[in-house]
Amino acid sequence: SEAAVPYFEKALALDPKFAAAYASLYDARMQAVDQRMGDLKLARRRYHHLIDRALELDPKLGAAYFARAMWGEVQHDADATVDNTLVVALERDFSQGAALDPSNGRGLAAYAEFLYWTLERPGEGRSVLNRALWVDPLSASARLKDAVLTLTESGIKASEQKNLQVLQLDPNFVPALQRYG
Repeated sequence: SEAAVPYFEKALALDPKFAAAYASLYDARMQAVDQRMGDLKLARRRYHHLIDRALELDPKLGAAYFARAMWGEVQHDADATVDNTLVVALERDFSQGAALDPSNGRGLAAYAEFLYWTLERPGEGRSVLNRALWVDPLSASARLKDAVLTLTESGIKASEQKNLQVLQLDPNFVPALQRYG
């Protein structure tokens, strides 16, 4: 993620109106903070101008809605109900991202998790994840999400098989190695 930052910055230096580069820079910055286990709330405040600029330049940029939703703030307490304003905003962004960018496998996989776990709509979540897997069948990350959902739906044996399939795709995919271990 951090290695990508200078490339997006260079793209923006060449074309300050390149909306997708703003969205990608926001996503890369947030991923880097998350991977370092940094303060996402602080990072959101620091980098929100990037996603705001992306949507200002291109209000139909689905990847920007997905990025804003993936890195949006969610309360992890009793207030994180389906009618909570933060949850409603995330659902709106995910839905808008899916409508505008239906081939964004990463965004769809994140949306699937949100539907499944946060909104507690497992049928919809599974359907969106199946779409993500259809769009990007070689995504180790989406395949791992499938293995996690399978654990809840079908048990440990089925989940373990899917986890092994992830490792066949990418033997060095650390989240799958951790889960399998």
